[in-house]
Amino acid sequence: MNIHKNIHEMRIKVRCAQWLTSLHGDFSRGVLINEFSANKSRVRADLVYVSDREIIAVEIKSRQDNIGRLDIQIPQLRKLYNRVEVVTTRNHLERAYSICKNTHIGLHIIEEDGIETILRGRKRNIDPSALRKRVFPRHVRDRKDFTPTESFYRDFLTQKYGATERTPLPETSTFEGESHFIRSLNPHHSRRLEIQQRKNAYYRDLEALSLSLQSTHSSSNSSDDTSRP
Repeated sequence: MNIHKNIHEMRIKVRCAQWLTSLHGDFSRGVLINEFSANKSRVRADLVYVSDREIIAVEIKSRQDNIGRLDIQIPQLRKLYNRVEVVTTRNHLERAYSICKNTHIGLHIIEEDGIETILRGRKRNIDPSALRKRVFPRHVRDRKDFTPTESFYRDFLTQKYGATERTPLPETSTFEGESHFIRSLNPHHSRRLEIQQRKNAYYRDLEALSLSLQSTHSSSNSSDDTSRP
């Protein structure tokens, strides 16, 4: 990923986190989750806010993102969240508005001085069939007393992601501080990223070793040819 795009998205996420907590109460009362994907969901929400009343998905589209993917993402997100809010930049406003206006999805434009609301998202009930099929892991679904209600869903997410120590919202705008804050919102996602980074480093080292051995072999063959009469 382009580092400038990464910084831009990271800062939008921090601004969205601040915006969500200002709208829905103190940070300590709700749970923010970064890059959340339900058990069998086809799409991943950039940010999720879980309160004692509802579960909100925030889909972020930065200046460089493909806004057209919302056509695929929104129907899937609407099944699993009470409200879906799209936060994007002004260059995507016209296209995003045409996608969101007939689906009761919130649309917000991020500016230098804050987030401007264009369309207000409407709360709706979560699709019961989506709760049964996609949200909970098998060991929960197999419980005899399991009933997939919205209340159970909120409690499940709160217990799973709210039990870890929370990093305070950053007061500075440094990339390191923002990155640490966003990663702390989903320790499970962070661990997956770390594992993938180690795998990538291993394969890079393996490829470098292979190239080095090939180079050594080629040099050896060249030396043998030169020494022959």
